[in-house]
Amino acid sequence: MKREPGLHIGWNDFKKVIGEVLGWEDDDQLEGLASEVFFRGKPYSLHTRTITISNDRMEKKAKRLLESSRRDAALLAKLIYARRKTMKHRGISQTLPSSRDWPMVKEIAAHALNFTNEFGLARRYGFIKYIDIGISKMQKFALPKFLNMYEGICLTYQALLEIEEDPDSETTKEMYGIYSKRVIENTGIHDRLEELPDKYVWFTRARNQAEKMNVSVRIYMIAQFEGLDFTKGIPHPTQLVGPKATERVIRYCYEHNIKTKAK
Repeated sequence: MKREPGLHIGWNDFKKVIGEVLGWEDDDQLEGLASEVFFRGKPYSLHTRTITISNDRMEKKAKRLLESSRRDAALLAKLIYARRKTMKHRGISQTLPSSRDWPMVKEIAAHALNFTNEFGLARRYGFIKYIDIGISKMQKFALPKFLNMYEGICLTYQALLEIEEDPDSETTKEMYGIYSKRVIENTGIHDRLEELPDKYVWFTRARNQAEKMNVSVRIYMIAQFEGLDFTKGIPHPTQLVGPKATERVIRYCYEHNIKTKAK
């Protein structure tokens, strides 16, 4: 149905228009006529005009969001399929809008989009990173597992950034080597934590803490093992950083008469 034309005009502009139409110049006459028209026209005011405009805009915005959501979900489904193909998974197919898993893909896509926004990544690159980190946390692929992985994926990516941006990565490797050697001596097992960003990042942080204390990474790491020797255990990477780790270094340096100048 064709929309009926309407007019929304101010008082002074209305007086000017009727003056031009009627050829009147007498301001009193224009004032009286304008008052009469405004008085009689008040019951016919278009109260719904602003609501209609607002609803139209909201509807258009909602449509754009839905279209964006569909595009994001389609991209995610395509990238998951491609990643699984490269991993030589068998019997796989790309999730389509007609699939029963499509609502799940849309929810995962929303998480992936939040991830890209949080870290300022391009959408495609961010989706690939999100998928790769998520799959790396699965022993066996299952799409529903992505639903509860958002926080874990964010923490892993943050760890990867810290490792990549480490200003003294060689010294960090040296510290990790000292740690690994002691672990092998004590247990005969090497866990290869360098392949686990969530754990290896603690060596980056520990190296930074050793630097602030102005001690070598060797002294720092030996202090951690000796400080926890009473537990007959091995320091977990998370135990290598923080006030307790600092106390172990201070105690070790005091007991062995090692002087430092902490930064």
